Amino acid sequence: MKKPNRNVVIRYNISQNGKEGLYFCGFDSCKEAENIHIYNTPHYTRKGLKVSVFPEGRTPINTLFENNISNFEDEASWGKGGRKGINTRYNNNLYYGIEPHPPDKNPMAENPRFRNPGRAGSDIDLTTLKELRGYRVSSRSPVLGAGAVIANDGGMDVFRTKLSGKKPIVGAVAY
Repeated sequence: MKKPNRNVVIRYNISQNGKEGLYFCGFDSCKEAENIHIYNTPHYTRKGLKVSVFPEGRTPINTLFENNISNFEDEASWGKGGRKGINTRYNNNLYYGIEPHPPDKNPMAENPRFRNPGRAGSDIDLTTLKELRGYRVSSRSPVLGAGAVIANDGGMDVFRTKLSGKKPIVGAVAY
């Protein structure tokens, strides 16, 4: 039997072209997840995938989604369980190509202006992360300085750039 997820932090990741869905956390039959915090993670999906954020049979449970980017170039849906959630909160996320999640306290619905998304491939050099540079944003991006302050945010973005904490970003890459 699997142990329940408790006190989980998922931060500063980059998700590209998730074909089956974006989040596989939470199960309708197992409501024991506790204190899950997912933040500063951009999700990008190319045209032709028609993704459900929460695939069939998945419902977010006891989770806070904050400062994330959902960028869909084609049809996307929240999924059957994703619209409701169980004790799940959303704050300060950017939505492009999908309607903002209704309970989000500070939703943004505009293009995040990634420089060159969708080109990372599957063979990423973990010492340089150069394949992920397309997820940097332009100087006109609405995510710059628009993030909610998160205590104990790890201090670095996905490229190991030190975070100032004064004007946080939405997404995984400090400008």
